[in-house]
Amino acid sequence: MEDQVNAFYQNHLFGECFHVTSLTSCEQIYQIGYIAPSGCNEPVFSQTSFSYAKRMGYVSIFDFAEPSVESILRVENTWLPIIARHNPITMVLLLNIESMLEHLIRSSALRGKHAMPGFVKKNYHVPLVEAWHDGSIPVSCVSGLVELNWRDRMARRISAWET
Repeated sequence: MEDQVNAFYQNHLFGECFHVTSLTSCEQIYQIGYIAPSGCNEPVFSQTSFSYAKRMGYVSIFDFAEPSVESILRVENTWLPIIARHNPITMVLLLNIESMLEHLIRSSALRGKHAMPGFVKKNYHVPLVEAWHDGSIPVSCVSGLVELNWRDRMARRISAWET
């Protein structure tokens, strides 16, 4: 089973930056035309009160493009539950990173710095595979979609949003 999981991530997610959401939220994203930052009035997936993205008003994304495959797999316990929380279906919005560079904040830029003045949480650290986008991400930055069906243990890559 572990080999199947690793093959899935190798085939679909490694080398990518992406945002994960539920099927319902994905539909809403395409209706309004963008992925809204945390903390705004648009429909977004609720986050914990100590979420960096929520505190800063950013869109939280996964960065599987910058870290090595080995380092991503080493911290799988920190990101897999977040991807799998949208049961039975998680929608993965693959992002065109070049179109977002101006507003992209990679975790490597914050490592070793106190990123949230006035915020104290014991053992807080910047996750290896998390990055943030300052402002909304237009759907034009979405280069593809992956539908993860946890119940059927299936994944399918979708080139464009199917209505």
